[in-house]
Parts: sequence; structure tokens; C-alpha cells
Amino acid sequence: MRYIPLIFIGLFITACSESSPEDSLYIYDTDLILGCDYPDNETLEQSAQELTDAGIDVLSSSCAVIIDAVWTQQCPNITGQINIHKIHFESLIDAEPLGYESTEKLSELANDEKYGPNGDLSNYEIVECPVL
Repeated sequence: MRYIPLIFIGLFITACSESSPEDSLYIYDTDLILGCDYPDNETLEQSAQELTDAGIDVLSSSCAVIIDAVWTQQCPNITGQINIHKIHFESLIDAEPLGYESTEKLSELANDEKYGPNGDLSNYEIVECPVL
């Protein structure tokens, strides 16, 4: 009987140490993919490897495209395609100097004279990765 409190404490600690969705976030590579087979475009794998090489645990990766925005077809303009990675929240501080931002900041691109005004840039959808 006297071990029951210890068992409950152990279960509580185990439950609290489990990773939850609030412990992670999605980031995007701010080097947006340019059209016309631009030679400096990074593949999803290269982008994930950059994070891994910096000691950041990449939980998942996907290609995405910013929707609800207008992208011109001139070369080498932005295509709206982005590389998305899910990382632990505490790793964001290490990812930012590498050129990654939280996807929650996508809407700020509309105010950047380099990218905007192209419309609402806060929405994206996961797509099949383009061949680069």
C-alpha cells in the first residue's frame, strides 16, 4: 500500500513528459522558391538537412504553396512554394538565424516590398514537392 503514492507520482511524471502538439510548431524557409529552375532553390531534403546539421530535430517536413495570393509568371519571381518543417518549439531560436520563421509570420510577407503586395499570404496548403 505504501508504494501506491510512488506509482501515481511516476505515472504523473511520465504523462507530463510526453510531447504535445503545443510543444512543436511549423516553420518555413524564408528563401522562397523561385520559378524557372532557379539554381539556388533548395529541395525539401536540403532544407531539412540544414536544420539537422544545426542540431535541430526535424519532426516532419512537407512542401507547401501559399494560397490566396497572386504570383506572376516572370522569371525568376517567387512561385509561392515553400518548404515547411515541424520542429520543437524551443528550437525556433536556433532556426531563425538560419533563415526560418514560424508559419504564423507568413502574413508579414505581404508588407515586405520584396514579396508583397500579393494578397493574403497567411494561408498555405501541403502539396507534392516539385522537382527542382
